[in-house]
Amino acid sequence: MEAKKKPSAKQLKLIVMPAISGMQAAESLATDIASSLKHKAIDVDIGNVERITTPCIQLLVALGNHAATHGINLTLLNPNIVTGK
Repeated sequence: MEAKKKPSAKQLKLIVMPAISGMQAAESLATDIASSLKHKAIDVDIGNVERITTPCIQLLVALGNHAATHGINLTLLNPNIVTGK
């Protein structure tokens, strides 16, 4: 079994979600996602998120679907929203 190679910095895109991920953040997130689709790996840091609205969740789900169908490695970093900080 071959070990997976870690993507180089040029192949990896980091997206950092803001604490309040509302409508204004959704526009910025959409732009960040669009510019990240050429990368082989995308890390989304959600550690700062205190509140997230439906549009941002929809964008993350769409990103996940796109990543799965196009062989992009998608990782959610610091999932504090799940553990409730």
